[in-house]
Amino acid sequence: MKKVLLCLITAAVCIYVVSCASEEQPDQGPVVLRVNDYCLCQKEFRDLLAQEMRLDEHYKLTLDAQKQFLGDLVARQVLIQEAKRLELDSRPGFVLSVQRFWESTLIRDLMDMKAREIEANTLVTQEEVLDLYRKQKQNDPYLPAFEDMRDELFDRVMEEKKTRLLSEWIKGLEAGSDVEISEKSLFGQSGA
Repeated sequence: MKKVLLCLITAAVCIYVVSCASEEQPDQGPVVLRVNDYCLCQKEFRDLLAQEMRLDEHYKLTLDAQKQFLGDLVARQVLIQEAKRLELDSRPGFVLSVQRFWESTLIRDLMDMKAREIEANTLVTQEEVLDLYRKQKQNDPYLPAFEDMRDELFDRVMEEKKTRLLSEWIKGLEAGSDVEISEKSLFGQSGA
């Protein structure tokens, strides 16, 4: 359900942001869709279609699928335009929802980027993997042979290191920031 909602929101935001000012923009190709004042150029349509294919690994790029996708874009654009006509996009609840979605996406992308960076620069030694195996073997004498568990143990050690390094990175960012909390204002005189 969350994936479907994320796809709908992503598509709606893309459609809202993407538009053509004339019949053909440089490097955008001809207009392939017009809904009132909204225009979608060929390159933008292909970009949205490519994004859909990345989000749905089972998506088959057939002519019927492309027509269905185009129909969905029309329906979304009509709904977006109606919501804007009713000024739903300026309601505080909507603005707060968009802000939270934007912030969550931004933080997720930052964390993913940092996790990839940490993983690329983090080494897991054979000794670390063996140490983990020995600790687990002490608790479970029937544990499979080390060779059978090596990859799983390697992944576990890597994840533990990444988690620790991400946490240290976040704490470093916090330590380097000017943070001021007024507990008195938040919690009153007693601090409780």
